[in-house]
Amino acid sequence: CRRQCIYFLSGHCSNGDACTYCHLPHPQKPPKLDKRQRTIMQALNYQELIALILRVGRAKIEELGILVEAKDLLEILLAEAGNTPPPSMADRENRALSKTLSRMKLG
Repeated sequence: CRRQCIYFLSGHCSNGDACTYCHLPHPQKPPKLDKRQRTIMQALNYQELIALILRVGRAKIEELGILVEAKDLLEILLAEAGNTPPPSMADRENRALSKTLSRMKLG
């Protein structure tokens, strides 16, 4: 189909059936890290990266209610991260990165 009709999305397409854009629901695009977030992730060392993924992943696992099933995975990540805390970043960057990571699929 063609692009979604932006007027239909906002609730008022005056063209109705004559509109040449799509009025059907479309799945959301999968979330992606932007360039700044990718740069931040690449600058992290291995343990910091694992600690960040562990923090976001644990919240996602609890949200999905699969804590028992994911117990082994969490133990592996904890062992890999050691005592490394999640990286300290500016609050804005941290929130944006955490938000994008939490919207991504757990896999």
